[in-house]
This record gives sequence, structure tokens and C-alpha cells, in this order.
Amino acid sequence: EDEAEEDGEGAKEHEEPAPRGHREVVLTCFAPDRSPIQGKQYPVAEDGATIGRRNSNKIHFCHTVDDRSYGIDSSVSAEHARIVMDEAAGGLVITDGSTERSSTNGTWVRLSAPYEESEWVPLHPNMELLLGTVRFSASESTMLTERPLDA
Repeated sequence: EDEAEEDGEGAKEHEEPAPRGHREVVLTCFAPDRSPIQGKQYPVAEDGATIGRRNSNKIHFCHTVDDRSYGIDSSVSAEHARIVMDEAAGGLVITDGSTERSSTNGTWVRLSAPYEESEWVPLHPNMELLLGTVRFSASESTMLTERPLDA
């Protein structure tokens, strides 16, 4: 049913929902120099991402040569960090480690001591992240979607 209220003169006031936007964080690798992923951009949408050394991560710190995978930083855990959507925080948040345990060397913006559970931290533009020796800068993009107009 239509969510409308009548004002004192019998006219209806409609509360239209605001256009929804699609939020995305883009992580750009800027160090170490000459890394195979330096300059690479990783868009992370509302479905989130895992970050780590394994190929199974959405953002993985390995490259393939002759059908073999090689890690690019041994201080990065197999599943080093997670990014998830948190509506209460108003966007994407990052935490150190996997769903089962924290990473060995932590995630900087330092989220936790080694083997210690971390708090979720909201990602914001210009934030820098350090996972092992791999450095990222975060930027945000929003794509507005229009609602159909009634004819």
C-alpha cells in the first residue's frame, strides 16, 4: 500500500525513497616498487573481499609464472584481511585476519597485535593500508542510480 499521509486539506504527501547509490572502494597498490601488483587497482563493491596470499582471495598477493603461483610477500598471510559491508557504519569496513584467526603480522592501519582479534575499521578515501610490505591507498566511487519517473 502507498505510504502517503493526508495533510489538513485532503492532499496527499508522498514520501519517495531517495535514489540509491552503489558504493565501491578502490584499493590501489602503490608499493613496494617493482612489485607485480604495483599500480594495480582493486575495486571492492558491497559484496566485500578477502585479501591475502592465496589465489582464492578476491585480492591476492601472488602471480603466476609457467602455471605456478608465487607469493609476492611472505609476510602476508594466506587470508590476511577481510572487507565487508556494514550498513551501521555506513560503508565498507576492514578487519585483520580470516573468519577463523587473525593474521600473523597484522594489518596497518594497525588493527591488531599478532594473533589478536581486531575491531572493524571503516574504510575511507585517502586511507593507507599496509599488509606485509604491500601498501594500498583507498578511494571511493559512488554510482547513482535513478528511479523511474511516473508518466
